[in-house]
Amino acid sequence: AIIAVEDSSFYEHRGLDHQALIRALYTNVRKRKILQGGSTITQQLSKNLFFSFERNWVRKIKELLIAFQLEATFSKNQILEAYCNQIYFGNGAYGVEEAAQTYFNKRARELTLLQGALLAGLPNSPNNANPFSDYLRSMRRAEYILTRMVKEKLISPDEKTEALSSPLELTRPREDNNPNRYFVNYVVAKLERDYGKEFVHFGGLKVFTTLDTRLQDFAQKSALSHLEALEGEMTIQKLKKPLQVGMVSIENQSGAVRVMVGGRSYSHSQ
Repeated sequence: AIIAVEDSSFYEHRGLDHQALIRALYTNVRKRKILQGGSTITQQLSKNLFFSFERNWVRKIKELLIAFQLEATFSKNQILEAYCNQIYFGNGAYGVEEAAQTYFNKRARELTLLQGALLAGLPNSPNNANPFSDYLRSMRRAEYILTRMVKEKLISPDEKTEALSSPLELTRPREDNNPNRYFVNYVVAKLERDYGKEFVHFGGLKVFTTLDTRLQDFAQKSALSHLEALEGEMTIQKLKKPLQVGMVSIENQSGAVRVMVGGRSYSHSQ
């Protein structure tokens, strides 16, 4: 499934897809900037392992040379395995094995065709295609992957129809009530805006923050206790949804954020 959507000629080329590269070059020259990469799976692995994620021609040439070296040194299956083991599938899951556990609570080799297609559709946009938050969108993406597999003759039309009629059996999202996650998500989102998602997740950054975890834990517990007291007094109104809370504490002298509470619990807020 990953081959069908990421690099349909993976087993035929030696690290470079000439047709995809020509299309990308045409688009980039016409727009006068690098918008498309035409990257094969081998090139993407080369980029993820060895290079920064800035878009420029020098990096692209180096990436291609390393891709040729990878193709000469390792088998296709070894390259594909390495690629599948380091790409990001969302919800904190890196690699297809962890993704299978996160979304379906099973080993990757036990996935059904539909489950595999859904996972294959995540790396391109893991947040937008997140099945926990947008089930219909993730299923449309999975159907597209299956259509690509039919086009590449990896499965038959009947197998696609059977897969779409099979149960997805999505597992329940993992409970994550770590009170620090509100601030961590805020920092990650800001870094992604400033430096790009690829560099943030694969660039080997070390990030130091101003959060005081002791105060954060105290603030979260105090906020929850106050909410529960309020809800106890408001039962006569028959609240349709639990009350929520927000809190930020900033150090006056430095402007450093010490506490950030974004709801009654992180999992509930999601």
